[in-house]
Amino acid sequence: MLRTEPFGTVVLAGLMDRRNAGPVARSLARELRRDGQSPGGVMRHDGDLRIDVSRLEFSDVSAIRAIVDVARNAASGRLVLRGLPDAIVRVMFVVGWSDLPNLVVEEN
Repeated sequence: MLRTEPFGTVVLAGLMDRRNAGPVARSLARELRRDGQSPGGVMRHDGDLRIDVSRLEFSDVSAIRAIVDVARNAASGRLVLRGLPDAIVRVMFVVGWSDLPNLVVEEN
């Protein structure tokens, strides 16, 4: 997981499956709970955490479910997922995950 500019954006790259989904989800939850200020003092005003998954080489359903659970359990702020393959976007709409108030699924 890489934090990128603008503040409030992280990039997930490589492989994400049941073996590392928990640690990645905990990192995302910590990032979402941050006080809204980057180490350089730049403020994140909207409270959203943008997650770019376009660099993931592989992700299984447990990994996507872990990210969804971060959004489901968020006290404030939203997770904005960018770069999901179209097939996963469709699945997220079909199963209703895209209806969660703290989760935004950007379509390509």
